[in-house]
Amino acid sequence: MKPAALLFAVIALLLGPVAGSAQEMLRIAAVVNDEVISLYDVNTRIRLFLLTVNQPESKEAYQQLFPQILRTLIDEHLELQEAKAKGIEVTDSDVDQAVAEIEATNHMPSGGLFTLLGQNRIPKETMISQLRARIAWQRTVARRLRLTYQVTADEIDEAIAQMKADEGKPEYLLAEIFLGIDNPDLEPSVRANAERIVTEVKQGADFAALARQFSESATSASGGDLGWVQIDQLDPEVAAAVQKMQIGAVSTPIRTVTGYHVLWLRERRTEAAANPDDAKVALRRIFVPIAASAPAADLDAKKRAAAKAAQSIKSCDDVARVATELNAPAPNDLGTLRIVDLAPRIQPVIAKLAVGQASEPIQLDGGLAIMVVCQKIDPKAAALPDRDQIAQRLLTEKLDGEGRKYLRDLRQAAYIDIRV
Repeated sequence: MKPAALLFAVIALLLGPVAGSAQEMLRIAAVVNDEVISLYDVNTRIRLFLLTVNQPESKEAYQQLFPQILRTLIDEHLELQEAKAKGIEVTDSDVDQAVAEIEATNHMPSGGLFTLLGQNRIPKETMISQLRARIAWQRTVARRLRLTYQVTADEIDEAIAQMKADEGKPEYLLAEIFLGIDNPDLEPSVRANAERIVTEVKQGADFAALARQFSESATSASGGDLGWVQIDQLDPEVAAAVQKMQIGAVSTPIRTVTGYHVLWLRERRTEAAANPDDAKVALRRIFVPIAASAPAADLDAKKRAAAKAAQSIKSCDDVARVATELNAPAPNDLGTLRIVDLAPRIQPVIAKLAVGQASEPIQLDGGLAIMVVCQKIDPKAAALPDRDQIAQRLLTEKLDGEGRKYLRDLRQAAYIDIRV
């Protein structure tokens, strides 16, 4: 058998029943600058995608997926070309790590991913090239972003203030697939792709797999996971749609200024805000007995002496000394109490005291009480992310927008010749 015939036979074996002839598969599907994408490249990527989302191969699936898969391959070539121009390399070790992460996520043994591909007659290089492009692009955008953007302390402070203001508001656990529109002429095809994605999810396709394959958002690497978000963090059009969705539902394509969003509402919750009534204090009390029949002058004198003594208290270590100075019994530890559980007339007095501070003498039946706050326990609020986590989120948001703009510029500057 001649080498060319042997090559055609191998390709035919790999492509299976969906594709046309081997000669047909060697046709050029597109040229990206000086690099060629063949029909074979598109076909094997379609088969990889169908395996990923557990969908059967068919001519209909091939025809429906072809435009979007070809666009994805064109973008990957642009991304790899730009990474190479910037001197950014992706090593075999980088790819091996990405493969290991996929296997771990899918509970596969080591080597299980390539075994699965082999069993379905999909060349492992199809997966490797996809991973290599993804890693290269993430690094390329990250380098460019670090040179032009930074997250400032003021931005972090503003984000923290917003989170505190949003306590007690509904939160939504969302995943997204985003398809951008760089050219208004492409809107009908992008809309059709978004609608096809919605149909595939409703027919059982895995949302995360679709996001990894098609989404142009920075969240694509994590299967589109947006995490817990609040309405004011979303575009107005997206926010309006999310508020009407049922848990587990997938939205119809949502048009925003930048493109189409497909959302999956995984869960909804309302994180309780801190309840001021749950504030607690640990108290010590000095009680100065005064007979009910004591003259008013004696009562006033006792109050003045008690007030002066209370001012000398700087911490709970001073309480025993002051009790002795006032000839009062040993002080009482009242334990840790909620402020709202104290007597109504005492609540406002205790609420304004700092730790280690004593109250003015409070007249009670049988004498005067000096209350000292030994500890204050603020009501528990929802745990906020730390500053590093917030900075990373803000950087990811910038990375998302910059990555889309970067790729759009590359498309506009590139020579792209689609031949099918």
